[in-house]
Order: sequence, then C-alpha cells, then structure tokens
Amino acid sequence: SMGYFGTYPNFDWSPDDKFIYFWAEGKIKEIDVSSLQVTEVPFEVENTIKIAEALKFKRDINPDKFEVKDIRNAVTSPDGKRLVFNALGRLYRKELPNGEPERITSSKEFEFEPAFTPDGNTLVYVSWEDESMGAVKKVSLKRKKKDSL
Repeated sequence: SMGYFGTYPNFDWSPDDKFIYFWAEGKIKEIDVSSLQVTEVPFEVENTIKIAEALKFKRDINPDKFEVKDIRNAVTSPDGKRLVFNALGRLYRKELPNGEPERITSSKEFEFEPAFTPDGNTLVYVSWEDESMGAVKKVSLKRKKKDSL
C-alpha cells in the first residue's frame, strides 16, 4: 500500500504458519502454504456510520486579482539589481530590493527557466504552447521585443 488508505499489511500469516491471508478482488483470501490452494474467507460486518454534512465555503474561483504565494525559476541578474521569476506560467521581473513585479512579455505561451546573458540585458527562456509546442526564446530587457532562437 502507498499509505493513502492507511498503513496496513498486504498480507499476514496465520498463527500456525500454515496459511497466508491477503486481500484481493475485494475479498479476504487465504492460501494454504503447502498446497498453494486459495480460498475465500467469508466474513460479515455490521456497522453504523454517521456521515457528517460536508463543510462548504463560498469562494470566488476566478478572481480578477489574487496574491501569488509561490514563484519558480527565480534568477538574479549578473549585477544583482533585478530578479526574474516564473509565476503562473509567466515570466516577471522585479527591481531589487523593493520594485513591483511586472510581466516581461505579453505572450499567451507558458514561459519557464529564465537565464540572463552575461551582460544582463537579454533573457533567454523556454516556452510551451500545446499547438506550436516548445521553443527557446530570448527577450531584450532594454526594449521589450521578443525573438525566437
């Protein structure tokens, strides 16, 4: 078991070591160790389970704005003055230490894995879009023109 149904053994031995008990096909079964004959172990359970009302919260699942709490692929420019990162599949830049994040491109493709050129003026990254698939791209951070490599 992977543990998401709780931790329990996949099989167990009988006290006299003559049988192995296991669960298969929605039933408990036993295998005779000497003959390898498998038989179903009949059982019944009587139980009363109280089912609680599920908790429900009103939530806007498509707000116009929200606070991003996780960024990925963060890289600092060679001069240490800018941070570029991925949030929600898009690349943003932020002047350090207290600048406001701003989107780098207006592409509808997903953008990942940014890397600065040594002079810090160009950013190279990969993009993905289901129809055109992936590409390696670059964008000048001085003029916001994007080029495919």
